[in-house]
Amino acid sequence: MLKNIYKNCLRNIALSCLFAFTLSTHAAPKKAEPIDLSIVQQRDQLAVHMDQSQRISLLQLEGKIEQAQSDISSAQFMIDTKPSAFNPKEEVAKVNQRGKKLLGEAEARLRNAQSELVSLLSTVKAEREVVLAKEAVKFDFTLETDTYENAFTESAKALLSTARTKGYKTVFFDEIFQTNQDGTHASTPSARNKVYDKLIDIDGTHFALSVPQGLKLDEEADSAQLTFDNLEGFKDDKLALLAIELIEASAGVNYLYFRLLDLRTHQIIAHHLTIVTEPDALLEAETTEVVAETEEGSEEVTAEAASTTETAEEKVADAPVSPEPILSGVTIRDQNMWLDKLAQQTYNFEVIAETPMPLITSALLIHTILENTTMKMVDSDFILRAYGSPDSPEAKQAGALLKIIDEGDSLTLSARSYGNDRTIEIGTMALTYE
Repeated sequence: MLKNIYKNCLRNIALSCLFAFTLSTHAAPKKAEPIDLSIVQQRDQLAVHMDQSQRISLLQLEGKIEQAQSDISSAQFMIDTKPSAFNPKEEVAKVNQRGKKLLGEAEARLRNAQSELVSLLSTVKAEREVVLAKEAVKFDFTLETDTYENAFTESAKALLSTARTKGYKTVFFDEIFQTNQDGTHASTPSARNKVYDKLIDIDGTHFALSVPQGLKLDEEADSAQLTFDNLEGFKDDKLALLAIELIEASAGVNYLYFRLLDLRTHQIIAHHLTIVTEPDALLEAETTEVVAETEEGSEEVTAEAASTTETAEEKVADAPVSPEPILSGVTIRDQNMWLDKLAQQTYNFEVIAETPMPLITSALLIHTILENTTMKMVDSDFILRAYGSPDSPEAKQAGALLKIIDEGDSLTLSARSYGNDRTIEIGTMALTYE
């Protein structure tokens, strides 16, 4: 029986409270301040988080409100009764007086019950906010540190395996890119060939890896689309791009950034980010021959040998003064679980970071989101950096934006829909260093 009453109250309490509140403010003395019943709109959400005692109190208060509403209606009927042939004026006057008395009593009971209901819901909401504050640290990620060789091998294996699982029978490898303060640039042909040979060994007998001929950005398209020779021959195939980038964040601090992107939509299928040591293991420059003058005449020596002629003063000048902190992790406080809610939308999200280390900060956010939600992320930013020019079309694959802003004492995270330009404040981010 209690369960049935609960369901009935669940359907009717919002309208009942609103109706009762309207009547009470109409007939109540002027000195009575109206009760703010706006929290009643959250009744159903808050009831889920009540304990047994609170739920019983809720049902009892709702019962009192419904009874008071009924009594107010009856009292109002008595007040509105008019004399007739069957109801003498004297008798009707008595009915009117009783109605006014009952109305006052019912309004007082209604007001008390409304006040207690607001107090109960406010208490539950405050308790819930405390719980949410503790649960808000939902996204927490720390990067691993590894040698370049190991990080490259493990990332390539994982992403190529994911490509097969997701139905991408063709995975294109075009270049390995190096990014520093001067921008994003393709590596040397020698480094590219070494990377390609290693990827072929990792791919093994799957034969998924392929080299696109003439891969470039279509400058005539409406959005940042990649094209290559014989694209028409793959029109019905799912195509992925293996994007490999070595990011030099500061002196001696490098990140190996692997992304598997859908070639057409730029959606991130898989993602690996690792702090790497010995970054030159696979990216050493081509050995070039130079001519050095000696007392015996001219002789050919390699660039490596020539470098050994540096003076002690030059070596000291080039040595780093002190190691810089390494950005290694992120913690996201999502107070109202917005990321979970946004992940249920059909938007493709991109990330923009207005921070001192935007690429790494963005990568950390992307990783935590992909690991913890089903949100669709796109990385048109890499496509534009690697293959674009000042005249390249804007990337339009994303329907919404996640934005990280450095506020000085903290990083704030927000979401914005490109369709209606609505912005939602999600929470804050904290970066960790080692």
